[in-house]
Amino acid sequence: MMRRREGRDPSVGGPLGEFWLDVYQGVGEVRRVRIGDAPLRIGRTQACDVVVGGAGVSRLHCEIRRSGAELRLLNHSSTKAGTLVNGVRVTGERPLAPGDEVGVGQAVLVVGTGSGGLDQESVAADDARAPARGGGLPSRAAGAAPPAPSDAKGSDGASSPPPRPGSAREAARALAARKRLERRLGRTAGWVSAVLVSCGSTYAVLKLVGASGRPVASAGAQSSRPHVAVEPPAPAADGRPATAQARSGEPGDADEAWARLRLLSPDALPEGLAAFAESYPDDPRGDDALFFAEQLRARARNAGDRRLGAALDALVAEARRLARQGDRAGAHAVCALVEALRPGSSQQAAARELRLRLRREAEAAVRELEGRARALSVRLGPVQAILLVLEEQSKLRGLGQDERIDALVDALERQVAERAATRGEPAAPLSPEATTVAQRGIAAALRFDFATAWKELDALLLLSLDDEARLRAHWLRRQVRGLERLLAAGLAAAQGPAEDRPELTLAGSLRARLVRFDGEEVVLSPVVAKGSGVVRLRRGRLTPAQAQELFAKLGADDWPLAQAKAFHALRTGLEERAMRILIPFARRRRLRSEVFSFYALAAEVPLPRGGFVVFEGRLVDPAEKARVLAERREAREAARALARAAREAKGRKALERLLASAVALMDRGHYAAGREALARLVARHADVPDVGEAARARLEGPMLRRRDVRVVLGRGRNGPSANRLDIYFFGDGYVLDDRKQVLFDRAADGAVRACQAQDFFREYDSYINYWAVNLASAEEGLSKDGERKDTALGTEVNGGVYTVGPGRERMLRLLERWWPGEHDRLAVSVGNDYASVATGGGGAVAVAKTMVSVTPHELGHAFGGLADEYEQEPGPNPGPPRPHRGPPRVVGPNVVAAEDEAAARAAAPWKAWFDARGPGNWTGKPIGVFEGAHRQRKGYWRPQRACVMRDAGAPFCAVCMEVMVRALYRRVHPIDRAWPEGAELEAERGVLTFRVLVLKPATHALFVHWRRETLERFPDGPTADEDPLENGEGEGTRARRAAPLPIPQDERVVDVSGKLQVIEGNYVHYIKVRPGELAPGRYRISAEVWDPTPWVRDSKRVLRQERAWTLTVPRR
Repeated sequence: MMRRREGRDPSVGGPLGEFWLDVYQGVGEVRRVRIGDAPLRIGRTQACDVVVGGAGVSRLHCEIRRSGAELRLLNHSSTKAGTLVNGVRVTGERPLAPGDEVGVGQAVLVVGTGSGGLDQESVAADDARAPARGGGLPSRAAGAAPPAPSDAKGSDGASSPPPRPGSAREAARALAARKRLERRLGRTAGWVSAVLVSCGSTYAVLKLVGASGRPVASAGAQSSRPHVAVEPPAPAADGRPATAQARSGEPGDADEAWARLRLLSPDALPEGLAAFAESYPDDPRGDDALFFAEQLRARARNAGDRRLGAALDALVAEARRLARQGDRAGAHAVCALVEALRPGSSQQAAARELRLRLRREAEAAVRELEGRARALSVRLGPVQAILLVLEEQSKLRGLGQDERIDALVDALERQVAERAATRGEPAAPLSPEATTVAQRGIAAALRFDFATAWKELDALLLLSLDDEARLRAHWLRRQVRGLERLLAAGLAAAQGPAEDRPELTLAGSLRARLVRFDGEEVVLSPVVAKGSGVVRLRRGRLTPAQAQELFAKLGADDWPLAQAKAFHALRTGLEERAMRILIPFARRRRLRSEVFSFYALAAEVPLPRGGFVVFEGRLVDPAEKARVLAERREAREAARALARAAREAKGRKALERLLASAVALMDRGHYAAGREALARLVARHADVPDVGEAARARLEGPMLRRRDVRVVLGRGRNGPSANRLDIYFFGDGYVLDDRKQVLFDRAADGAVRACQAQDFFREYDSYINYWAVNLASAEEGLSKDGERKDTALGTEVNGGVYTVGPGRERMLRLLERWWPGEHDRLAVSVGNDYASVATGGGGAVAVAKTMVSVTPHELGHAFGGLADEYEQEPGPNPGPPRPHRGPPRVVGPNVVAAEDEAAARAAAPWKAWFDARGPGNWTGKPIGVFEGAHRQRKGYWRPQRACVMRDAGAPFCAVCMEVMVRALYRRVHPIDRAWPEGAELEAERGVLTFRVLVLKPATHALFVHWRRETLERFPDGPTADEDPLENGEGEGTRARRAAPLPIPQDERVVDVSGKLQVIEGNYVHYIKVRPGELAPGRYRISAEVWDPTPWVRDSKRVLRQERAWTLTVPRR
């Protein structure tokens, strides 16, 4: 009896006849997934059985279903790339067969049968750098088979051991290396594909160098004995596949199993023969079956080696060609690919020699670049030198010189920062587009999302910028580099002694130490007396104050780290903390000028000629310090005078004057002194009507003062509220302290400046009143993420999103309480805290003091009812995409939801703007439908490419501008006042002057058209009303009233030429009418005013107002 041969466990790798899916992602990354009875789902979400990342992959891209020995593919993709089978796009459903290649995004999935020979392995270049911006290895798909151990034997008969799994960090490095290789091979991808196709399938090459080292027999491999293997395997009578019955080992089945081997494909035949030998050890054909199985495997391995060797020779030749053409990075990438595919080979040695030579050449090229950059920096400035380095770096990256290039750029950006600092604030601000890009990049860096930050800041440099703007851009990039170094220092400190590790406060008195930060989560260890554990915080849940706590122990004497901490504090609204960081360095004579320059740029304030001075824990302009001290002396003297007067005053008139003086003191910003005077009035004269009650109301309520922002900004005064759009800015989270309230004043002024930087608000500036209302809150800051605070309005921040909540009703109550009839129910809450997202709608806006620049965007929501036009969910934790499905619908006056462009054009409410050209399209840019709006990339359409509703720094698009202007004219009339005030006039002689006071936009004038219309012409002679008996036929008979005379056609309506008179900036149009020159009768005098702005179609009909008078000229 023959001894049973030792074989592989049949449960490993699956029995014969089962189906597998080999998933190829990237270079050398292969996974094997078993196709079972349950549907195999493929997509980019973790809920799928096979997770495939990258562009062009849907959440549920496709699925494979098995029914017996049949496989079918169902396509669910909604992307343009779709699902490919053997290069053909699939729509709906189609069958699959072994060997079919399914394309999903950048991945290829190959269908196979039997147990495979591929294990999961990551191949990385030996010089791959560890850090990588973004990316990560996909997790093993649910239901994926574990790697099958190799049973192939070499010449010595020893089995190849399974690969040793690497650590997560090594896997991340391998993926980063693969991604860089793929990017650098982009220019030679077509050539490499042709080489690999000529030598066999790319995926066959990867199979031949799989982790197990065991080749898979190719379709052309043949054994030394003839056999028939043409027909596909068919189910047996009992419904099981032939390969499964070959493994069953049931008595009497050997002949039947041997016969079924003829039905196997060439790929599955070696495995079938080995399974037969294992299942029937006593059968004399078992030794032959094992012999043929080993022969087939050896032939396949040798054929695969030859094909791979030819392909690698061609790749080495291509690398040499690229090196001769000067593309060192491309040649280096090809060499790294060769080394990764076949280590230890002659091709690997040649590639390594070429790669080392390229590195030496790159080192020499970087030395030359450093010299050229320094010389250019001296001659033309560091900005031009940086442009040179950025232009040349693409040829040198990835050649071992990245650190030297980064150091060179860092040194040049340090020079840029110094030059920008000497100028203080740049003379010209960034363009709207550049402002938006810079804001997005800095916001990402402040939440330590450096991958997004560098993507935005790299895009910033590609924009058209002048020298001043480039100075500012590179200065911002240097600050982001400082934040990166700050985070790296914190992570390094987290590995040191426990007492030196960064700490923060989680809640109440619970402290936690930093353990690590992986880019998405902050891992902390609570500081407790007993026990241990970890706390995980999403990156977006880390507040700026907590981040400052983490870094508090770092950089006590290190100015670069302190500079990064101060920049973070200033840009997140933590000004007091920033001052505590900066002032110690400002006291050092050597660093003083650098600190002053940095503060001027970071806080965006002018740099005084003699520098700042330290005043009450802040860096301030010396002139501001002198002004504040003088005002405080005056306030103290006024308060003492009011106290004396309150003791001596007795009459009601005198007390009313004292009340007005106390309120005036608060209106000048001296809240403590003013409230002290009010308290004295309440204590001594509470029973005086209209005095004690009014004083008590000001003391008990949160309202401190209402300020005309125009006066502060030097733009005149607000006009009468009866015919103005009144915008109120309320402070929330500012306590009753004169210095704390100044922070709100600055934020409110900044919000108004942001509005006046927009064309709409700047052009119609005279139509709008801006009011800032100081409110006293019991606690400083805002309610945040469940932690409640007692503030005047009750607004709150949750997950970085600032919302009004109950503050809307409170603001409206304050408006009705203090200024009834002087508001338009339009209010902005300026919160004293940090938030990453502002909100607006329904007449209320919530903006944090750190992001007042988005106020025009939010007023577009609250005042114009406009919809968002950007494509991504704001905030650190965006949700999944939700493209529109179904019939078209209008989301807002500027956004329509539709599945395709044709449906969007048909449903767009701005169809009248389509194809507008010349003066009709004042933007000069196309108006149509552009996909991407309403926080979604697909299914939502906007009118133009750029708009403030999409980018905070951009102007309003044509459609949104029309909506805003129409909304303004619904609140404000172009005629501000008219004289005479009465509508019915009668005059016989003299001169009557008709006047209209019209509003004046900034750059154009309103049209005023005067008309005189004859309504009735009286006949000559006395009328019946004057002599009722004349011309009668008999005594006592009343005469009939004389009929009106006919009015000549040319006298019915007469245009009258008016005149203009400008009185103290007021535009008064007038005409003079002399009744003595008019025939007796009734006349209608009218002034028609309209706005000829191109921003509104048919403006004469829409933006018009008429004022008319009826003039009666009696019979003479």
